[in-house]
Amino acid sequence: QIQRIDDYDEWLSRFETALRALPDKERQHSVLPLLDAYRKPETPLRGAPAPTDVFRAAVRESKIGADNDIPHLSAALINKYVTDLKLLGLV
Repeated sequence: QIQRIDDYDEWLSRFETALRALPDKERQHSVLPLLDAYRKPETPLRGAPAPTDVFRAAVRESKIGADNDIPHLSAALINKYVTDLKLLGLV
C-alpha cells in the first residue's frame, strides 16, 4: 500500500525505520548509509539543478553511449534492472 505522508520529518522517520528493519543483505544494498543527505528536504526548483547544456557537452566529448549522447532509458534496460534486482533478491 502506498500512503502519502505530508510531514517530511515523519516520512524520514518511517523511511529510516523501514530501512533498519530490512534483512541484513537488503539493508547493505539500501540508501541507509546515505541517509544523512536526506535529513533536510531540498528546496524545490524548476528545471535542472545544473546546466544541462554543459552536462550534455561533457557526455558528448566523453563519447558515452551508443550515439555519443546522454543514454536514454529503454523498456529493455528497465526490464534488465528489474531482473538483476530480482536475481540479487532485492525485490
